[in-house]
Amino acid sequence: ESEVVDIDNYTVTVNPHHGYSVQMVNGVEFVEPKQGDTYAKIAALFDLPVKKIYKFNDIAEGATLEEGERVFVQRKQKQYIGADLYHTAGAGESLRAVAQRYGIRLAKLATLNRLPSDASLHEGQHIKLR
Repeated sequence: ESEVVDIDNYTVTVNPHHGYSVQMVNGVEFVEPKQGDTYAKIAALFDLPVKKIYKFNDIAEGATLEEGERVFVQRKQKQYIGADLYHTAGAGESLRAVAQRYGIRLAKLATLNRLPSDASLHEGQHIKLR
């Protein structure tokens, strides 16, 4: 039997870069940091100004990188291009976490959902993706 791929919930490894597998979601490239990584280190590896990394990831300059968090190395999309129209929030999930999961700019996602960018979501809340 062939494996069925959920086209809305997968990432593709585009190419390796300095030992990182560059993956893609919503047409935007990202990497998953390794232990001890910082935004500055990843910016340097990808020859990007660190300010751009912060901007691409909708995070304040000087923020600490959380383990397992996606770090986008390109500007995210204005909306989700996959088939899903909504995301159902899990307990304790933030609007930024949804933006990172789907590769959508936080400000656009906030405007689309009439929420502040720093919104905490409640479990089961539906978030429009486009």
